[in-house]
Amino acid sequence: CPADAPPALVRGSHLAAGYAAGAAQAHATALGLRSRPIGSWQQADLGAALGDAPGQDWIIHGLALAAPPAPPAPPAPPESPHQRTPHPAPPTSSGKEERP
Repeated sequence: CPADAPPALVRGSHLAAGYAAGAAQAHATALGLRSRPIGSWQQADLGAALGDAPGQDWIIHGLALAAPPAPPAPPAPPESPHQRTPHPAPPTSSGKEERP
């Protein structure tokens, strides 16, 4: 809401943002995602803090939502006898003949 918004608009906007955060949290819970409300602020000029025009007192409700867990990695395929690593070659000589 703008800084000069009437109190009824501020209250209505604050409630609407709170309902939106609550709906997002309910959907996250239904999907098995973790979530946590992190607060609400009135008259916080976050628009200006984020590079927008100053003078907008944004009403913010914060909700942290977790991403779904990564799927497990597929198991490695079994090794076939033709794909085995060959034994290392014996060391090569230095080219000099050894004498007792």
